[in-house]
Amino acid sequence: MKKIFFAISALAMILVSCDPSTDDISSGFNNQVTAETVQATVTPVVVNGKNTNRIVVENHSPITCQWKANQILGDQTSSAKEYDTIYVSKTGANVIQMVCHNLNGDFTKEFTVNVDEITYIPDNVQKRLGDVKQFGNTFDPAKVTIKQDEDENGRKGNVWRVSNANGVLTKWRVVDIATKEEKANSDLNADGLLVISDTGDYEIYCDYMKADGTTGSYDCGKFTIECWTNKPEIIEYLSGETGVTEWQWFQGNAAVWGNGPWASGNGPAWWTNNLDVMDDQGAGHPGGTARNGINATFTLDFNTYTATNSDGTSCAFKVLPLKHGHDSEDGWDLGCIHFEASGSTYVVPMAVNVNGGDEPFQDMYIVKAEDDRLNLTSEEQAINGCAWFYLFERKK
Repeated sequence: MKKIFFAISALAMILVSCDPSTDDISSGFNNQVTAETVQATVTPVVVNGKNTNRIVVENHSPITCQWKANQILGDQTSSAKEYDTIYVSKTGANVIQMVCHNLNGDFTKEFTVNVDEITYIPDNVQKRLGDVKQFGNTFDPAKVTIKQDEDENGRKGNVWRVSNANGVLTKWRVVDIATKEEKANSDLNADGLLVISDTGDYEIYCDYMKADGTTGSYDCGKFTIECWTNKPEIIEYLSGETGVTEWQWFQGNAAVWGNGPWASGNGPAWWTNNLDVMDDQGAGHPGGTARNGINATFTLDFNTYTATNSDGTSCAFKVLPLKHGHDSEDGWDLGCIHFEASGSTYVVPMAVNVNGGDEPFQDMYIVKAEDDRLNLTSEEQAINGCAWFYLFERKK
């Protein structure tokens, strides 16, 4: 009898485990549920008679689903719970998607809820707002403030302290009036804007986005830079005490010119040339030995932003501390010196692509700037990973 009882029990277990309707229900699937028959609610929480951005979602059907909602900064909120509270970051109409999965295939049902105010500010929005504790649809220009740094003589500097106290997302832009180029920007409501220059006229714009997604732009006015009030270290180093520095080939026992791998090291590693052969190497290139040889030098004048070779050739230049030749996080270079070189007019000795028809390099990246040394490099071609290196020292 005991054996018979056991066999019957085992048979019952087999029958139950093979019941397809039971599997469907226990796994959350039911092939009878469709977009037309799914039972679910999406309800905004009401505070003081206004719909907030806190949304209660409920799935009342025997089906697995995922809730999704777009956010104002482009990311997306999602939840795989049957009952949950999610948050949106935009006022006005918000579409909440219910993405369902069943045995006959997936389907999506959309719910539209209207949000009157943002009572819960998402972390990524609050990070940009800073001390502003609201996110809404009002912009008052009187709440925008800009203070420009000055030196001890009252001259206008190259840094602005900007603040937008409105409860809107902000992007600041500093535009060079002459060139129309954007020279600085920030997406924080309160920040400092630094322009790498000690002269020029600029216009500052406060672009903003309201909680309903609409955008606008406020012209904060025109500003003039008359001096450095915050000079980057690399410019301090290159300009020296007088604003004028002269550089010659490195006089030590090392290769001063040659090639090597791009984005690696700070000097030539493949084909190398010491100082004593530079007259021979320079003779066959524009400017000859006078511009490229052993005794060649170049001067950087930060008072006029003119670079001049010892043979008299000159061109405009600018230092771009924020422009890097390699986008890795290892800090390979310290920024870029851009020379307005063209044709046979170049200033840095041997600063031409010897494998590219002696086309002058315009962007030279700084890979060493310490102890009166200056190592520069330029990329020959992006496809071959080859760089040319130039080793100089300050001439005293």
